[in-house]
Amino acid sequence: MFYVIALCLLLAQIGAVCAQSIVPEKKPFRIAMALWRGETDIDKSFKQYFRIKNIDVEFEYFDAKSNKDNLPLIVTQIKEKKPDLIFSWGTTVTEKLVGSYESFQRGDLSYIRDIPVVFTIVSYPFDKLAVDKYSGRNITGSSHLASLSNQINAIRSYKEFTRLGIIYNSEEDNSKANVKELRELAQQERFMFIERSIPLDAKGQPIPEMIPSVLEEIAAQVDVLYMGPDSFTAGAHQRVTTLTALWLRVMTFTSTESAIEKEGGYASIGLVSTYKSLGQFAAYQAEQILLHGKKPEEIPIEPLKKFTFIVNTPSINYLANYPPLFVAGYAKYQQRAEHVELVKRLRDKRPLTFKWP
Repeated sequence: MFYVIALCLLLAQIGAVCAQSIVPEKKPFRIAMALWRGETDIDKSFKQYFRIKNIDVEFEYFDAKSNKDNLPLIVTQIKEKKPDLIFSWGTTVTEKLVGSYESFQRGDLSYIRDIPVVFTIVSYPFDKLAVDKYSGRNITGSSHLASLSNQINAIRSYKEFTRLGIIYNSEEDNSKANVKELRELAQQERFMFIERSIPLDAKGQPIPEMIPSVLEEIAAQVDVLYMGPDSFTAGAHQRVTTLTALWLRVMTFTSTESAIEKEGGYASIGLVSTYKSLGQFAAYQAEQILLHGKKPEEIPIEPLKKFTFIVNTPSINYLANYPPLFVAGYAKYQQRAEHVELVKRLRDKRPLTFKWP
């Protein structure tokens, strides 16, 4: 009897070991990070979300380095890698990865059609990518912009104006859509809208060295300089744009966080979605796809629900353009040591220098 029991126990142990050996090891999810200009706080927040929730993910980076010419190779590489999901940063990258909605309807297979894509910081997703908040294809994501009417109301809550100016990259779809909408709103809201595009070089690329002279051209004509979702003037060259405006004593409003919150961003005020919140929201959407089996087309494309009104204290102090009491109560105040030092340079009339890429 003892030998029978021992044999049964041995067989049970062998069975347990065999059962363990045939259970496949759970592999981490693979996410391709398609970026426009290297890692930002959005991407860091996106990754942190998975770490906090103990979701095992491997991230592979594909950085366009702010150059459209690098994007075709990135599309090819991601197609070959076949990740479980693609995180796409910005309009330019996303449009190159998945194409317009029209291209999808045509059945154009040169774009990525079989991998879920979650995009972020796309200003006008319904301009080209989708016609409805449910995309009908392999994409979902979010916009980082408050409605343009809310942005104009935010400016007016701080300062009344009659003349709004903008400088922008005419080669960028975001900027063209933004300027078109501003033109229409200017007629409805009865303010003068003054626009200037940055001159292009022989290759059709905007010339960064021209930003100061274009700004100087319109500075005396505007009450406020509007900085929209332009990855040239309000992204790669935000330092030149915001610093030149400050030197010319022009108040600037931004709709993107980097132009006021990050190093090199000296905009006066802004109504923005924080990069941290954008990253968390994109990660939440990705989680719905990877863990809960949802398809991208079942997850609505939408803006964040919460925006932050930011006042850049050194800038508004230098301009002597202080916030009204009712704004002072709910605004977030930004003050960086390097910005305080820079304002001292302006007050002392010391020369400013820019490093061009």
